[in-house]
Amino acid sequence: MKDREEQKASLSQYFDAVDRRIMKLAGGDLHLDLQICGRRLRVHYASLEDMERSRFSFTGMIDDTKGEPEAHLSYWKDDTKNYLPSSASTGNDIYRVRDESGELNILPGYHMKGIDRHGNRYYVCRSENERAPLFGNSHDLLPLFDVWARENGMYIYHGAVVGTGGKGVIIAGRNHAGKSTLAVGCMLQGMDLVTDDQFAAVREDGVLYAMPIYRILGLNPDSFERLDPHLPVMDTLVPWEEKIFLDISGIKLPGRLAVQAIIVPVLSHEEAPVICPADKGSAIVRIVRSSVAEYRGNDTPETVAGMVGMLKHLPVYEIRLSTDVRANAEKLKRFVQDRLL
Repeated sequence: MKDREEQKASLSQYFDAVDRRIMKLAGGDLHLDLQICGRRLRVHYASLEDMERSRFSFTGMIDDTKGEPEAHLSYWKDDTKNYLPSSASTGNDIYRVRDESGELNILPGYHMKGIDRHGNRYYVCRSENERAPLFGNSHDLLPLFDVWARENGMYIYHGAVVGTGGKGVIIAGRNHAGKSTLAVGCMLQGMDLVTDDQFAAVREDGVLYAMPIYRILGLNPDSFERLDPHLPVMDTLVPWEEKIFLDISGIKLPGRLAVQAIIVPVLSHEEAPVICPADKGSAIVRIVRSSVAEYRGNDTPETVAGMVGMLKHLPVYEIRLSTDVRANAEKLKRFVQDRLL
């Protein structure tokens, strides 16, 4: 019992030292408070530039009210060798500690991931030698959110979620398959939109709920022109895949939807969109593979099995998209209303 308490204290003291280093790098306490999945989270940054680069991703999700966060999340760049405990080897092996009080995983020269369960603190440090700047796009925080989500009974998936009447569907497919265009088109048809790209899923009383991680919507220029959404365009500060991001902070959006099915968009030359049953196994495998690829290495067998298990009860349908983006959205809206409500 004494050894466990000493280990718990040791990890907490270690993360206290990590917090002090982040504040030293930042020149103070730099953070944003966010409302994500119904939780108040505080994200800490190691520089003002990092904080400002990430701010646009959380349009409509920044919580300016006073209050204590449920968890603290830190994501920054540094030489990961600085975080090796004095007792650790200085070689290239992974340093790993794990018990009921927390976790610490360090791959020198690549990344450090940490969890302090006692203090509800979560950490991901990337190597300072990586060429890409932090917060060059909205996906940078996904590895950190993924660590936090799995600790709290959730998984994060790559996909859009739309619906009506409190119930919805996951739109999941390969990049550039029409996922975002269909999701934004559905929103313009009056459907509820949770997200067009990333969502957290949790099961409660046998029901799967999807919740947003980000509220920004990104369209390629061709889709933006065809949909003509008449929404303000956001300044992202840095270019990202030449996408046009829409400011939807003025639109009331649901905090979550009860997911009833998976919809797989397929590009086609049909004169009118068609929805038909599709193979469940291959669709779910594609969603999970796409998701774990986004989160940079969180593809342990346990994680993959959990992500598959959360989706396996859902029916899967294919929507063969026509060239008429509005007709595609109308077809999916009628399908949800007629088949799922």
